[in-house]
Amino acid sequence: MPPLEKHCEALKLYSNILKCSDSATAEAIAFRVPLSAEAGPEERRLWINTAMKELSLHFDRQSVWNIRMGCHCETGLTALVRLLRNCRNAASSFSSFGELLQTLSTEYFGDEYLYVKDNYIYRNLYSCPCPMLKGISSLEGPEWCYCTGGYHKAALETAFERPVRVELLQSVMQGADCCRYRFSFDCGDPFTQRAAEC
Repeated sequence: MPPLEKHCEALKLYSNILKCSDSATAEAIAFRVPLSAEAGPEERRLWINTAMKELSLHFDRQSVWNIRMGCHCETGLTALVRLLRNCRNAASSFSSFGELLQTLSTEYFGDEYLYVKDNYIYRNLYSCPCPMLKGISSLEGPEWCYCTGGYHKAALETAFERPVRVELLQSVMQGADCCRYRFSFDCGDPFTQRAAEC
């Protein structure tokens, strides 16, 4: 078992790797570079770049997505699920859900938090909310950012009670003007397909 003084993000990564691999692999990736609980930006950047590179060397792309999505934070998740459920319950179609979502997310969160376009749900982030990336302007790859996709995927799947597919279209940490995620339902329009059919 890893020592308790490890950074919580290293421990979270270790635990999520264990879901699809063994402890030796999890330790080799999560603890290859030391990361203390008080790590500064340069120490965090080195750890993230090294751990994500190792993750990509050990696992296929979908497994990397699954591991990183499982590392998402819980802060604010309940409020987001409540917002999504309120919109879902008040809407009669996917397009009316989109209109409500855009209005209420702006009201609750102060920006265009989530919006619907062409049967997809999008999330744009113009600044990075991840505390691990505070003081860091770029990363070598996009893998670290998959956890934010996992956060919104978890909220959407809880609110709609059906599987959700997530894509990272661009990332601030890769030089884009914003992070953009796109979400879709595996079994089509959630207002015409029953959850039991998924």
